[in-house]
Amino acid sequence: MSNRLHFLVALFYISIFGLLSAATPQYENQQVEKVDIIVENSRNSSAISSVKSRITICEGGFFSQADFDNDLKLLARDFDRVEPELRSINGKMHIILKVWPKPQIRSIQWCGNHHIKTDDLRKELAVNCLTTFDRLAFNKAFHKVKAYFVKNGFFEAQLNYEVVIDEETNEADIVITVVEGRVGHINKLIFCGFTKCEESEILDLIITKTYNMFFSWYTGEGTYQEDAIQQDQFVILNYIQNKGFADAKVEFEIKETCNNRIDIHIKLCRGELYTVSNINFTGNKLFCDDLIRAEFTFSTGDPYSPEDIRETLGNISNLYGRKGYIDANVDFDPSLDPQTLSYAIDMTIEEGQQFRVGLIKVFGNSTTQTGIILHESLLIPGAIFNIEKLKLTEQKLTNVGFFETVNVYAVKSDGPLGLGENYRDVHIEVKETSTGHFGAFFGYSTAESVFGGVNITERNFNYQGLKNLRRDGWGALRGGGEYAHATVQVGMKSRKYILSWAKPFFRDSQWTVGFDLERNNNRYISDDYEINSTALIVHATYNINQFVSFGWHYRIKNSDVDVSQLHHHNRKNDDHGDKNGKHQKNKSKQKGGNSEDSETPIAKGQKTKGRHELSDDAKLAGLISASGISLTYDSTNHPVTPSAGFKSRFEFEYAGIGGDHTYFGLGYLNSYFIPLDKKSVVKFRADLRFILPFGNTTPHKVPLDERFFLGGDALVRGYRSYRLGPLYSGTDDPRGGISQQYYSVEVTRRFHPKLEAFTYLDAGYLSFRRMRVGTPYYSVGVGARVKIIESIPSLTFGYGIPINPKSNNQVKRFFISIGGQF
Repeated sequence: MSNRLHFLVALFYISIFGLLSAATPQYENQQVEKVDIIVENSRNSSAISSVKSRITICEGGFFSQADFDNDLKLLARDFDRVEPELRSINGKMHIILKVWPKPQIRSIQWCGNHHIKTDDLRKELAVNCLTTFDRLAFNKAFHKVKAYFVKNGFFEAQLNYEVVIDEETNEADIVITVVEGRVGHINKLIFCGFTKCEESEILDLIITKTYNMFFSWYTGEGTYQEDAIQQDQFVILNYIQNKGFADAKVEFEIKETCNNRIDIHIKLCRGELYTVSNINFTGNKLFCDDLIRAEFTFSTGDPYSPEDIRETLGNISNLYGRKGYIDANVDFDPSLDPQTLSYAIDMTIEEGQQFRVGLIKVFGNSTTQTGIILHESLLIPGAIFNIEKLKLTEQKLTNVGFFETVNVYAVKSDGPLGLGENYRDVHIEVKETSTGHFGAFFGYSTAESVFGGVNITERNFNYQGLKNLRRDGWGALRGGGEYAHATVQVGMKSRKYILSWAKPFFRDSQWTVGFDLERNNNRYISDDYEINSTALIVHATYNINQFVSFGWHYRIKNSDVDVSQLHHHNRKNDDHGDKNGKHQKNKSKQKGGNSEDSETPIAKGQKTKGRHELSDDAKLAGLISASGISLTYDSTNHPVTPSAGFKSRFEFEYAGIGGDHTYFGLGYLNSYFIPLDKKSVVKFRADLRFILPFGNTTPHKVPLDERFFLGGDALVRGYRSYRLGPLYSGTDDPRGGISQQYYSVEVTRRFHPKLEAFTYLDAGYLSFRRMRVGTPYYSVGVGARVKIIESIPSLTFGYGIPINPKSNNQVKRFFISIGGQF
């Protein structure tokens, strides 16, 4: 019975297939007798001829299915809708093509959007009325609007649109309907079943963050996104499983709050704890058991963690890789004891053979010179292969900023230039990126007030391309690995022009050489005088090792001090004083009293003395010709924003290689960074600077722009800029000094990737005496640094409280600047 039923079913399907095949006419190679074009919703008489000119099928020709399909694809791009109809009459083809021209958009209406303005949605859609309606392009724009709702927290938003076409005018009215749903601004992340320590660590790992009214508009964080939730669920589960809870489960629950936001409850079911009961490894001959055990990140009795096992395997592989055994293979086999809920770990080591470095080949560099890339390589042909140097080479090439991607790997040395079985060649694959930058900037600081400017930088400059500039264009100036930079900055109190150039690995050595050409005009220190200077600095740096570098420089600078502002200011004050004096006399006569000057004779005399002192100091400007050396130790973990390590620099300079002044300059600068936790850092700073004049140069004959100044945004915050230390007699104009000490302790706490708060204690002292160390000025305060744009330094603002000011003229509690202090 069953076999008969199967036979009848098969016969039924065969019959249906035969009927369908018979119903489908075979049009291939039939002669086309007639082609009718019907253009709907159009009064344009030339539309039919326009369609015929686009297609290859024509009357009198022979039908080709492939050509007809291409015709339909072409018409689908140019028309809103295409409907073909094929008929075979007496062995000849009759083709009817109905096409609908793309309508013009007459209106776009939005319905249902209550929280997001219609104008914002129009901008996001970027489709305007009185333009041609293209369904494909409109669908892409419509999906952007959907993503826009999700980005703004409406994770349940549903959007649909309807197109109503007026057949008389061939115009389209589009109605977009929005159902916003709940707002996905995250109020709280509530952890259930986690410890406080686990909470803190998980918050650093996951993508989902709470909504912050100050930063979320910029960062996009704090809104519910389903993809991010799924990723975070995986991350948290992986984190808990690496704590030994292999059966753990993590669930997310969303609850709406009364303030139109949502709370996300993250619930954990830990399950049983699995541990490591035994660890065995075999196959190691090159290294003893103790050296292998030292690479383990876990031990017997610890929770079972797949991540710790992977890290251990990597450590053992690197141990062999540092000795040239780059093909060493380490495998493990875990065995579970269900009674004790513990794993026994058996590791097998296959050491392989030792390799040396073969040829080093570079691929993908069309602009950057191969030699520039090879200079960054820590591997030397013929030396024993070191897998860590291979990884560091890739990291160094990534950090130079010339390349979008870098991949450094070892391959078997073969071919006619192969060095043998015990060699491995190194392939360096790079993909170049843009290294030039042109930008404009502006800012505000309490020292400068408003300032702005432009700069241009090329990080991969090639000065030798100047001779080929006419032939090869601007591209000839790239690829040499040099740094070139030019800046023009203009502010309310200064003008600055800088041209810099530096070349690393000068003549294939470890030296980096360069120069800086500067032109400065500033009234930072006082409004009563302007310092003008032009300087050329030639410098060279040699990296002794990873932490220590030696530097040399020679500088020649010519400067002058313009005190015309002082004389203008004095005349203005005198005129103003005369007028006030006459007014006071008349007023006194009317009252029958006697007039008195507002200043005592002693005060007037001191002020006159100060003007003479400034006039004398203005004459000290001239030519400085100096050379010096430096020795720097730097173990910090980041060149710009370090959070750990120590940086110390010793400087010595001799001025008197020609020029108008002779003196020695000494400096000892130190910064120390101690992390308290992942978000908090303590920063210490201690700087000592001294000028030791000799010969015809006395302390008071040191040029004004060579002296040290103290106070302000960078040195002892909470005090007015440059107002600490010696002043000109009878004025509050700073005179500078030759002995300076500065100390600072700052504690910073990062609350957001773009926001950190700090509290500080600053201290500083300035004197005109040689090698003088005295009682400093102190200040304490608080502040914050905000990263608004990635390409510029942080905006720093704060409030300082001076502890021992000598006068109120020294105090300026609020400060704001671009950049940081350390």
